[in-house]
Amino acid sequence: MKKFIAVQLGARHSYAVPSILEKGELLETFYTDLCADVGAGKYISSFCPLFLKQRGLIRNFCSRRLPANIIRLM
Repeated sequence: MKKFIAVQLGARHSYAVPSILEKGELLETFYTDLCADVGAGKYISSFCPLFLKQRGLIRNFCSRRLPANIIRLM
């Protein structure tokens, strides 16, 4: 069976395409620029409760969460 690598900048449609591929057992791995769940983004997002009332980039970043089924592929 063929497997795919998904590369995506931003949280397009809440990461719907890689999530669908993973549910169909077709996703080999997934790469994205920055999200609030893994890597440096996880550290940065730990400060998000301080900024929840803010608008703009910080609030947008804090809402960039990966679906549970693709976090393990990061």
